[in-house]
Amino acid sequence: MDVSLRIGSGDFSDAGTSVCVLDFALMLHTARITLREGSLAVFELSDRQDAWHFTRDSELIGLRTRYATREGWHFRPAEGHRPTQGHCVK
Repeated sequence: MDVSLRIGSGDFSDAGTSVCVLDFALMLHTARITLREGSLAVFELSDRQDAWHFTRDSELIGLRTRYATREGWHFRPAEGHRPTQGHCVK
């Protein structure tokens, strides 16, 4: 089954390829809890080193992912944002 993961204008489908659904759901839940108190939450899924960077300010929840290469860490070009009102953090 192909899954599409889009947040705002960002497409994160490649970063979520072959992800365990429970692992992914727990990461999102933990990010939600962490962003209640702070403005940054960074997590890795249990089966890979890619880092998911969640940010929060007064108006937006943001997400960027980064991945490891031989040359170091790089952010993927996709960046997604959603309004904080009525979403995720409350």
